[in-house]
Amino acid sequence: MQKQKAWSLLMVEVAVVIFITSGCPSRLWDITSPPYLISKPSYQEGGVAFDFCNRSSKTVIYIETKMNVPDRGCITSSSPCSIQKNLQNNFCISLEEYFSNAIPSSLVIDNFYISKIRYSDGSEWKDYLGVYADYFTLEV
Repeated sequence: MQKQKAWSLLMVEVAVVIFITSGCPSRLWDITSPPYLISKPSYQEGGVAFDFCNRSSKTVIYIETKMNVPDRGCITSSSPCSIQKNLQNNFCISLEEYFSNAIPSSLVIDNFYISKIRYSDGSEWKDYLGVYADYFTLEV
């Protein structure tokens, strides 16, 4: 009985090694670098501004961003656009609707990331888990 358990455990370990070394995880989850580059967000005219550079071979027609702002929760913003491959565009996400008075003088933006990109051919790239998220403190 012990030999059978040891043999079963060895077979599971071999299967795991084959699975990992064959590249299967990268086919199941796109863990490569994202198809874009973004600049560090900055505060600009009541919102969060950033540059988006399309690194894919397709034309971007829509992007969706997400960020966490303390006491405001997750803010999602979508922007229709037209960005050819290897070109960039500047975006500004307004925060005025989330702050009834004035925007605070120091604003922490947590987990800022591009959550969805839609291309002109109908395909989409998604990062709903925030794998490529970053943490920023913006000075107003």
